This record gives sequence, C-alpha cells and structure tokens, in this order.
Amino acid sequence: MSAKKINILLSIVVAIALNTSSLYAQNNASQASQEFDEKKIIEKMLTDAKNQIDSGWYEVGKQTTLDILRRTSDQETRKKAFILFDEAEQKLKVNYSEIRNWAGPKIGATAFLDKNTRQTLSERGIQIPVLSAFGWQFEWRFISGRPDEKIAGLVTFVPLLIGIEQGLGIISANLIIGLRFSSEFEIGVGPNITILPGLPQSAIVFVIGKNFKTAKLNFPLNLAVVAGKDVLRAAIVFGFNTANE
Repeated sequence: MSAKKINILLSIVVAIALNTSSLYAQNNASQASQEFDEKKIIEKMLTDAKNQIDSGWYEVGKQTTLDILRRTSDQETRKKAFILFDEAEQKLKVNYSEIRNWAGPKIGATAFLDKNTRQTLSERGIQIPVLSAFGWQFEWRFISGRPDEKIAGLVTFVPLLIGIEQGLGIISANLIIGLRFSSEFEIGVGPNITILPGLPQSAIVFVIGKNFKTAKLNFPLNLAVVAGKDVLRAAIVFGFNTANE
C-alpha cells in the first residue's frame, strides 16, 4: 500500500475518532445539564413542600413529597422528603380531631324567668315554668380550626321545640356566632326569636359550652342565657354525635 493511501486512511480514522469524541462530550454535557436542572427542580419542590406543610396545607405538602420520592434516587434528598412526609402525616392525624364538630340532636330544659312569660304560662296552668327542649344543632366554620390555630370560628343554628310535655309548641330559633377552642370549650352570642302562644319574643342569646368526649362519641353540654326587653330565661342542653376523627 502506498504512503499516500496510508495517510488518507489515517486521516479518516482520526476524523472518525474526533467526531466520536465530540459527540460523546456533547452527550455528557447535555446529560450534566439535565441532571443540574432536575436537581434544581427537586430542591424547589422540597422548599415548596416545607412551605405548604408550615402553612397548614398538609395534603398538598404530602403529595409534593410523594412526587419528589418518585423523581429522585438520591438518598440524601429522599431522606429529606421522608421527613417532610412524616411531618405532614402526623399533622393530618390531629387536623380537626382537636376541634370537633358538635352538630346533632339537642335535649335539655328551659327556665322562663321574666314576669310576662311566667304570667302567660300560669294562665295556661303551668306553675313551674321549667319546660323540656328538643332540637338540632347545625354548624358551619368560617375559621378552619387547623391544629396550629387551636381555634375554630363557627356559625351555628339551633332550632328548639319547647314545652311539648305541657301541650305547648313553643318554637325557639337561635343563630349563634362563636369560637370553639382545642380545649373543647366554646363561647358564642347571637339573636334569638321565640314564638310563644300569643307572646312572640326577640332577644339576645349568650352561650358557653364544653364537650365531653370519648374515643367514638362527643357529648357537648351548653348553658345559655336569653335576655332582652321583658325577656329573661336560662337553658341547659346537651347533645351527642359520633366523633369526627
């Protein structure tokens, strides 16, 4: 083989080698860039997950940590994600279990203390103005009651039917705005409208309450005072429902 042909072959081999080396370098650079971008994305996801959990968005933060675990095999990153996941899980277990829902049936007694109502009842042959009360409590939250807040803001509506054992059908409607604490204590105030036979009344109701709970049941107890122009009465009611863990 002539020297000229050998030089041509050597040139071809060198060109192929240089081209292969260039492609390999480009692939390595591209892979390194992708790995760098992915690392940045995962670091941001970790930050987002922590902020979500700290802000009380436990379900969202938990889902973000699961996304991180699916995307990376880096042990240090996975360890951080598992720590955040466990934190979200623990906070979810107590979320709303500290401040329970008291909606459900109500049973109690109402004492009519003002002169006008006592006279009206006396005319109907009722000398002891203490009557039974049956009703239901509906409630809605306007402050969430997350564990980090330790408080829930509530609007409750409690309609009661009073005095059925005496053949009366006294209707008492109560709309109460209040606060319930993680200690299972609550306070509230709101308007009351009571319809006695021939004696409709409007007043303000003041309520305090305490929940006595077991693993599966709530037993909320409330004391109320209704006061207004020529209106004064006191009530005690208790209820029950299943605990909403």
